[in-house]
Amino acid sequence: MVATSNEYVAYIDTGVYYAKDVITGNTLSNASFGALLSSINTNLGAAGGNLYIRPGTYAMDVATTTISNPINFIGSGRGRTILQRTATAANPLLAFTASNLTVAQLTIDGNQAVTTNPNSELQFTGTNNLVRDVEIKNWAGSGGINNHKELTVRDCVITGDSTTMAAHKAQYGVLSFTDSTRTIIEGCNIQYCSYNAVFACGYTVIRDTYMANCAVSDRTGGFIGMLNPTVGQLNFCGVYGCTIMPGLGGDSGVEMANADFEVIGNWIYGINGAGVVTDPSTPVGPCIVANNIIKNCKGWGVLMSNNTHQNFVIRDNTIGDDQATPTQLYGIMVGHVGVPYTTVGADYYSITGNILYRNVRLPWLDLGTGTHKIIKDNIVL
Repeated sequence: MVATSNEYVAYIDTGVYYAKDVITGNTLSNASFGALLSSINTNLGAAGGNLYIRPGTYAMDVATTTISNPINFIGSGRGRTILQRTATAANPLLAFTASNLTVAQLTIDGNQAVTTNPNSELQFTGTNNLVRDVEIKNWAGSGGINNHKELTVRDCVITGDSTTMAAHKAQYGVLSFTDSTRTIIEGCNIQYCSYNAVFACGYTVIRDTYMANCAVSDRTGGFIGMLNPTVGQLNFCGVYGCTIMPGLGGDSGVEMANADFEVIGNWIYGINGAGVVTDPSTPVGPCIVANNIIKNCKGWGVLMSNNTHQNFVIRDNTIGDDQATPTQLYGIMVGHVGVPYTTVGADYYSITGNILYRNVRLPWLDLGTGTHKIIKDNIVL
C-alpha cells in the first residue's frame, strides 16, 4: 500500500496495533508495533510526515527499529503515550537515521527488567533533529539519548533508577560522540544516571537544566563529564543557568577536559568533589568561570589542575560554605592535586572580583608558575 497523505494516527485495539491514514482512512495493522513502525517508515518514504500516537502502552518488541525517513513522532503526552522496551537484545531501541525530525510528547520506558545493557533508548545520526517534552526512564544501558550528529533536547525529563545505580544501569542521560557532534540541552531535568547526566564530545550547550543524584560511589566523573574519550574530542562547552546538585560518589559538578568552555550563572551545591574542575592533557583556552554560586562542596569550589592551562578567567563568583560545620576546603585553586599539592605551569589568567567565605583551608591557592596573571579585588569573608 502506498500512502496518499503524509500523516498517520497509531492506536491499539484488543492487542493489535493500527495506523490509520489521516486523509484516506486506509489502515495498516500488525501484532508487532516495531513491525508496524517499519511499514509506516516505508510507506511515508523520503518525504516523511507525521505519526500521531494515541494514548496507550506500545510494546517495542524489535531489537532496533530504524526510522530512515523524516517522520515526526508525536505522542499524546508524557505518561499517556508510552513506548516500552520488550525486546531483549542490547541494541538502540529507536534509531533515527534521518534529519529534520521531531520526537515529542511521549514516554520512553526502558524497562530495565528486560535486558542489562542495551545501547540506548533513542539514537540519532541525522542533523537538525529535536527531542521535546519527552520522558525517558528506567533504562538499563549506556544512554537515554545517544546523539551522533546534531540534536536539540528541550524540556525533557530523563531519569534512571535510584535502586539500580550501583549496577551501572542508566549510565548517561544524554551521550554524544565524535568531534563534529552538535548538542543543545535546554530546560531539562536529568537525574539518577549512574555515570553522568551529560557526557559530550564536539560542541555542546547546556542551559537552564537541573542535574542531580548522578554518579555512583565508584565513579569520579561529574554530572557533566566532558572528557576525552577515544570516540571523539570535546571542542567547546557552555553551561549556563543550570542547577547542579550532589550525587552519590566522588563526583564533580562540571568536569571539563581538552576544550574551550564557559561556565556562567549556575547554582552548584553540595558536590562531593569540586564544583567546577578541569584537568586537560593538552593546552586549553580560553575558559571562563563567572557569576556562579558554588557552595558547600567537599573539595574545591573551582579547581584548575594540570600544567597546560592558559587564557582562563575566574571572576565574580560567590564561593563558600554556610553549613554549621563547613566542608569546602578551598574556594579557588590553581595547582596539581596530590599530596602535597604542587605547582603547575598555568599562565595568562585572572582571578578577580570573587566573594569567598568560610572555606576550611584557604579562600584561594595559586600554584601557577606563570607570570602573566592578575589576582585582585577578591573579597574574603
